[in-house]
Amino acid sequence: MTMWRILAGVFSLILLVVPTVHGEEGVSIAFLDSGISQKHLDGSQIAEGENFVFPLRDTNDRIGHGTATAGVVLGSEELGLKGTCPTAVAVPLVCYDTFPTGETVPADAEALAAAIRAAVDKYGCRILNISMGCTGGSEALEEAVRYAQSRGAVIVSAVGNENITDPNRVYYPAVYDGVIGVGAADGWQCAEFSQRSGVDVLAPGVHLPTVTNRNAAKTERKSGTSYACAYISGVCGQILTENPNMTAAELRSALFGMARDIGEVGYDADSGWGVVKTVSLTDRAAMRFWRLALQGNLAQTLKNARQ
Repeated sequence: MTMWRILAGVFSLILLVVPTVHGEEGVSIAFLDSGISQKHLDGSQIAEGENFVFPLRDTNDRIGHGTATAGVVLGSEELGLKGTCPTAVAVPLVCYDTFPTGETVPADAEALAAAIRAAVDKYGCRILNISMGCTGGSEALEEAVRYAQSRGAVIVSAVGNENITDPNRVYYPAVYDGVIGVGAADGWQCAEFSQRSGVDVLAPGVHLPTVTNRNAAKTERKSGTSYACAYISGVCGQILTENPNMTAAELRSALFGMARDIGEVGYDADSGWGVVKTVSLTDRAAMRFWRLALQGNLAQTLKNARQ
């Protein structure tokens, strides 16, 4: 293992456990999804948002998918569920909904493109969680992605769940350059169902406890790259919470550096840079090491580390 891999691993641990000290309001994360229910989530952490399917309708989740992804990030004190970025502010941008009959109105590229632009221009989101995708590319969608990236936003997108039945299928925007494409990990290996195209990192995505939009006060176990995607969005949110001046490029580099390599050395198509998991840290020496580094004393810190 190279010195960089060792240091990146320690860096990742620090970013995920140091208490928040950069202000009262958390990083805003847009959830381009089915909305968010507040039944089991802290309503003070959920912004008003917008519905891009039925503009006159609210952003309440009538499907359950958006609530589950938001819960992975925020956690739920009521349900005893810890999130990957519990101080974040979730912005629900509804891109698929239901008719009054209950029939689902699927997301399309135009709705996603409009929501992406609104996420950065109207809601000031630094992270966009897209736990969905389109099987065909779109000029409008790609332009919206490029626009958001030009504004410094980090886009995190699921790569899809059809590897068993349709391994060659690709999902947009996960495969666009600069988008963090997330696959699902089953333990320390790639989940069988997880698509192998556009993968940058893997994250836990099998039997994850999630928040429900139902009345029952209990978690539901779910599997899919959607939840792995949300997991990574939360990790990115935690990194920005502790390092608010970090650029999108720096954040991606930090994220990829903290991944545990499980395939070919370095990047590979199946697992990207590897698996990212949040862990507890008790090594106070390591914590002090990276606190010094983050304070601008990186050169001296690295010199001391070699001694």
